[in-house]
Amino acid sequence: MLLQAARHAAQDQHIFVEKGPPGVDEVRWLKPVRPNDTLHARLTIVESKPSKRRAELGIFTFRSEVFNQSGELVLTLKGVHFFGRRPLQHGKAHDGVEAE
Repeated sequence: MLLQAARHAAQDQHIFVEKGPPGVDEVRWLKPVRPNDTLHARLTIVESKPSKRRAELGIFTFRSEVFNQSGELVLTLKGVHFFGRRPLQHGKAHDGVEAE
């Protein structure tokens, strides 16, 4: 049940366009999650940068926190994801970063 809750909480946060498998570096269960608990999550982007090899991809490092209905922190996740970037225009990506 706990693993399923973590997987579900992580899947709910995929509001971005993912271009590769998620890389979860750390999962910490801080409190038990019970049937009928209502969970909500917060995803924080810690770092983002363009891929050095593929200009159409970016990489971001994230920290995620999952809370129960009482506002208690029950789970933390840390990891890395790939995401799609807008096409290059005149040698630069939409964010102004030059392609390598």
